[in-house]
Amino acid sequence: MKSILNIIIKYFGPIAIFSIMGTMIYWKNNVVLDDKSTMPVPTEFIEKKKKKKEFKKHRKEFFEYMHQTDSNTDWREIDKETRKMKTDNSRLILENMLNEGKLNRNDLARVTVSNRNLEGEWAERGSNNLAGRIRTADIDFENNLIYCASSGGNIWRGTLEGENWISLTDYQQILGITFLRKIGSRILFANNKGFYYSDNEGLILNEAEGLDISLNWESIKRTIIKAETNEIYCLVKESFNGAVTSIYKSDDLGENFFRLISFNSNSGFDQEDVSHFDIWTSRYFETDVYILNDESFYKLTNDNSIEYIGDVHSAAHSGDVILTGGMGTSVPFFYGYINGRIFQSINGGNSWADRGQSPSDWYFTINSFNSSNLNQSDIYIGGMETFRSFNGGDNWTLVNNWWDYYDNPDSKLHADIPEI
Repeated sequence: MKSILNIIIKYFGPIAIFSIMGTMIYWKNNVVLDDKSTMPVPTEFIEKKKKKKEFKKHRKEFFEYMHQTDSNTDWREIDKETRKMKTDNSRLILENMLNEGKLNRNDLARVTVSNRNLEGEWAERGSNNLAGRIRTADIDFENNLIYCASSGGNIWRGTLEGENWISLTDYQQILGITFLRKIGSRILFANNKGFYYSDNEGLILNEAEGLDISLNWESIKRTIIKAETNEIYCLVKESFNGAVTSIYKSDDLGENFFRLISFNSNSGFDQEDVSHFDIWTSRYFETDVYILNDESFYKLTNDNSIEYIGDVHSAAHSGDVILTGGMGTSVPFFYGYINGRIFQSINGGNSWADRGQSPSDWYFTINSFNSSNLNQSDIYIGGMETFRSFNGGDNWTLVNNWWDYYDNPDSKLHADIPEI
């Protein structure tokens, strides 16, 4: 080993030393990457991203200039109210058409022109192969259909073969959707500002009652649904005797919500921001609702009280909390992401192991950190690219470089991973 180092130093100098040291440090941290990961990012993509950022900056400045108002007028609030008024009016028209038996999805995308030079009936056929992003999805196995939420704010439906896609909610744009389920004939979905449902494949959307997320800083962090009861829970940052984190519950499939508990002195908690909390229940199996609050782990009991289970760690890791997991042979297993550090429990949360630092500096959305539903060793995280571990986080592998997608879109992941 010494002779090899001497030769490298003699012919390549200090630069080689730094290269070797960097490689050894990276290898020591147990992040195993393929050879392609050492390739530099293609310059054309870097230039495109720079130009895109510059374009967005100028576009934002243009919007501000276009909406100049006096200091007492909030043009964004006016815009929000106007959009809601138009959406409510559209929904009222659709409801009247439904009651009169005149509502037909095929007719919604058709426009009849008879008083201009060009006459005839026109039907919208969709985009010309434009790229887009799916934020979350659910599968209706009974009918072999996929339901997806797009970044454009619409719910889409297609076959398991990836054909016959149709936008179900064109008349109402709901951005940032993080939760989507199809339960029976009802579509359920939520973003950080509300919860919505439809009983007619998106023709008419209804917003749930009881979730008053009206202030700009109020938000829904996480929405989950219990597999066996279809009870829905939302983890909310709200104004309730000050800024507080609360859990809301719906037991009528999303029509109404009520405050179940607030994490404040009345319930024995420090009144902390929602970033210090997350909730989880299994998507497919009967489990309790579990709560991670920085270093402490809890569950909701049948009488809706909070039961302490155990400590996750004793170090100074707090904030930016994400909880995920699955069902083992007899008890659930869990993974906690706490400010970039990953922890694992394989015994129902009674004890936890520190699995080290995340291989990714950031995650794309709250759904970008997830484990297998069945295999306690499989864990994934996605930022710009996806990393996976098949041994509980001891070692991580890069799935593929983000630019590999463009040469092989059928088998490679695109940049930015909204959900795993």
